[in-house]
Amino acid sequence: MTRRPLPHRKRQLATTVLSVALAVVLVSCGTGTNTADLTSKAPIPAPQQTAPASPAASTSSSPAANPSTSRSPSQSPTPAAKKPKPKPPPAPSQYRDPTRLNVVVNKNRPLEPLTFAPSALTVPRVPLATAPGAAKLRPDAAAALESMFAAAAANGIELTMVSGYRSYQDQAATYNHWVAVHGSQQRADGVSARPGYSEHQTGLAFDVGQLNGACTLQPCFRDTPAGQWMDEHAHRYGYIKRYPSGQTHVTGFQPESWHFRYVGLDISADMHSRSIATLEAYLGLPAAPTY
Repeated sequence: MTRRPLPHRKRQLATTVLSVALAVVLVSCGTGTNTADLTSKAPIPAPQQTAPASPAASTSSSPAANPSTSRSPSQSPTPAAKKPKPKPPPAPSQYRDPTRLNVVVNKNRPLEPLTFAPSALTVPRVPLATAPGAAKLRPDAAAALESMFAAAAANGIELTMVSGYRSYQDQAATYNHWVAVHGSQQRADGVSARPGYSEHQTGLAFDVGQLNGACTLQPCFRDTPAGQWMDEHAHRYGYIKRYPSGQTHVTGFQPESWHFRYVGLDISADMHSRSIATLEAYLGLPAAPTY
């Protein structure tokens, strides 16, 4: 009887499969390799290289982009400019002592007391255009005036003293005279001080003229040789022109080229060197155009 080949082939195939399986198991046990790795191994991707960031892309770490948080050692913050502190206004009592050379008497600053009189007065030994009783000054002002008149005479300039100290009563009479001349207090206030408000009452002020009497107490005195000499040299002897031209809005008086006030060499020289026209401006006081 002829055998069928099919069963034999099946056995042969089974034997072959079994042998292969056994070999695989033996190989796996000997090497410790996972069977999954033998069948498929995915390639490991290469590490990606990150390009360096450009300077423009950085903000928080760049000194140029954030100067407030990062600055080089050589750089330092520039301090803000300090505003100068405003000068405080002068105290009410400042420059009010009538015995001191820096006393300021004007339409807002009367003498204290109104009837003040200097403790000592003397008549300067100079040419006078008035009675000696009306030509007195404080001794320090008189000595400076004598030196000034002597210097003027040495330069061929003949000066004369027109008036000096006036008491409260004298100033009242002078003021009332100008009220009568001008017809009202308002108009008189531009050319004469009220009693108690006059520099003449301090014994530190005087009116100057030419020995020949020309332009006495007149605006034209400014253009005389005497007036020009006083403008140029008075500060060398401690005197200032108290009511200069163009300063009525500060002093309250029309220009008086003949009215000079003794303030001492320190103040007169400093005012001249700094071209400061009025005592109010020099001492930082407010203008006094009206009472």
